[in-house]
Amino acid sequence: MQSLGQLIDKLSNQKRWPGSKKAITIIRQYPLIVGEKINRNTSLKWIKNGVACINCRNSMWRFALHSMEEELIEKMNTMIGEPFVKRLLLRTGNVAQVKTPEIADASIKKEDAQWINQLVENAPDDIKHSFEKFLCAYKKGRVRKNVK
Repeated sequence: MQSLGQLIDKLSNQKRWPGSKKAITIIRQYPLIVGEKINRNTSLKWIKNGVACINCRNSMWRFALHSMEEELIEKMNTMIGEPFVKRLLLRTGNVAQVKTPEIADASIKKEDAQWINQLVENAPDDIKHSFEKFLCAYKKGRVRKNVK
């Protein structure tokens, strides 16, 4: 019997869901990519065919993100290690509050956050949050490494 993670990987590799694993990674890490203030006022809704759709609280936020478009695209693509997002579709509308991941903690290096995300991504759903918290604590040095 296959785990849920294996099924999702299998489905995301099929032709009808190309790039969905990359899109999910970017959407999940959106709060880390844009920072707390932008995350409170925008939400990344979907990514399809190289276009990332972002809802903005009002036209001021839409303008602000428009002026940062190249930087945001670069950050998103850096997160997954390849050019995946090509442009942003910015809309004014409903902004769902996305919880900032635990790893957005300033004491965690960006490389460590990416490492944690890669490990957590393959973990069973019922332990993902606990595993992520443990790995964050480990990287912060709160977990003894030489337990006997």
